Amino acid sequence: MILKHWPKHWSALLAFSLCAAPGASYASERHCDPKDPQSCVQAVTEGEQVPFPGVLMTHRRAAKLVTTTEQCADEKALSLEEASELHLIQLKLAEDLRINDQQAHKLQLGLMQKRMIQMEKELSPPWYERSVFVAAVSVLATVAVFAGAVKTVEVLR
Repeated sequence: MILKHWPKHWSALLAFSLCAAPGASYASERHCDPKDPQSCVQAVTEGEQVPFPGVLMTHRRAAKLVTTTEQCADEKALSLEEASELHLIQLKLAEDLRINDQQAHKLQLGLMQKRMIQMEKELSPPWYERSVFVAAVSVLATVAVFAGAVKTVEVLR
């Protein structure tokens, strides 16, 4: 006999009191949950009056209920464990992906810097075409022409 709400830790007690040895001295003992006195377990024999309202089950049904409850708890624990492992794997994959992305970005940055140096070499004029060189040569040529003109005037005078 079992009431509709009884906690999981009473499943072992139920299996023991209903299935272990019917007719033994403990078979007529009543076991109640200390937190819920309305939740009790007691073995009864055929023809015996039931001591409290509830649901009457056979030994086989009570044992099946116990094993089903324990199986559900085990499946829940396995499901949680599986989900936890799955999340750890996903976290590891995300971390690996982030590291790979960082390495790829570093390689791309290095390649872009090399390309910019190459393009700078290709786009910049040779040394003799740069404005600084042209200005310096022009100033020197002008100074040389004026100096030559001054010398020429001095010689002709």
